[in-house]
Amino acid sequence: TMAAAYIDWGWRADAAVLAALQAVDKAGDVAAVKTAIVPVYRPWLEDAARAFQQAVEPHPAEMYPFAPWPQAEPGSCILFCDALRFDVGKRLQDLLEQQDLNTDMGWRLAALPPVTSTAKPALSPVAGRIIGGGKEDLVPIVAASGTDVTAPVLRRLLSEAGYQILRGDELGDPAGRAWTEFGAIDSYGHEHGWKIAHHVVAELAGLAERVQALLDHGWQEVVIVTDHGWLLLPGGLPKANLPQHLTFKRKGRCAVLKQGADAGQQVVPWHWDDDVRIAMAPSIRCYEAGKAYEHGGLSPQECVTPVLTVTRAQNDPSQAVVIKNVTWKRLRCTVEISGAGSGWAVDLRTRAADPATSLLVAPRSVEADGQASVLVEDEDAEGEKVFMVLLGSTGAVRAQLTTIVGGGTDAIR
Repeated sequence: TMAAAYIDWGWRADAAVLAALQAVDKAGDVAAVKTAIVPVYRPWLEDAARAFQQAVEPHPAEMYPFAPWPQAEPGSCILFCDALRFDVGKRLQDLLEQQDLNTDMGWRLAALPPVTSTAKPALSPVAGRIIGGGKEDLVPIVAASGTDVTAPVLRRLLSEAGYQILRGDELGDPAGRAWTEFGAIDSYGHEHGWKIAHHVVAELAGLAERVQALLDHGWQEVVIVTDHGWLLLPGGLPKANLPQHLTFKRKGRCAVLKQGADAGQQVVPWHWDDDVRIAMAPSIRCYEAGKAYEHGGLSPQECVTPVLTVTRAQNDPSQAVVIKNVTWKRLRCTVEISGAGSGWAVDLRTRAADPATSLLVAPRSVEADGQASVLVEDEDAEGEKVFMVLLGSTGAVRAQLTTIVGGGTDAIR
């Protein structure tokens, strides 16, 4: 019931705070806005967190259900964005709908505690291959090998399960299924606190561009998921006391308790091992002082996360962007494109997502008739397999095709 209320209207309070902070940048204005926010927003945050914690308290496993993530269907690309809080996800939804895309906003509860090392593997399609292991640091392990589930290990598991791992601007094969990651909301928030309000503007623009590029390339749907949200309070969240000797490890809003330790605070089981006891900081308090941005505890902002499914509008008359034809005459190449927008360009690269690997002096603009002509000046490159990439107006890869310098093509769908 609390989650339903939060996704219905509660998130608007968090969005209003971010909007107020985004509206100012001069020191005096920032100070004035912070002064106005705290006495209004802090009691609301505290009441919501306490009510959420009381709802979970009696029986966490029953009152806080966590559903396994379903396997993606062919044609589906999962886009993981760390710390995409629900209100920020709603802003992303608005941006995508302004691009005439269809969106469907759902939600799910983050795995407990809502920190990346626990919650990211739990929402992945390979969660069934993972078990509890690193009890003291909240890092699970691969069931078959006992290896810690770090980011590279998780990507390896996904690849073994048949998911393409799309790095940077890579677009992959839309006939299959894929996993890709974007953004640095969480790392920026931890480092810069309230300034995350300004940072998310650029993050959302980049996310929207990435989604559009994937759909233009032929993916049937892009499903945007996240591991957790966060609390933000200008001036700092209040501190909670928890003696260090009672814990194996403390994070901002949660701590791994030693066997038999009584912290006198709310305790929940670790998602990956019910025998591991996690102390949760009360209300909106932190175990570390001076934190304006933090997560890992029990509150709607940290635990109720968006799931945003994006598809092309069925009534969208535009066609997907396609590199239709590549013709070589020695080291000069002519390319024909359909669906390119104003300000788009083509480039030849040995790695599609890396501009530093370009074989051209500079990308060449696509003409109004959809044609572009490029020249490779290095004669030693003849016969080399490279990527013809189509770049949107912001420089993001919108389509790609493999080709042999001097002649021959191999489409990447």
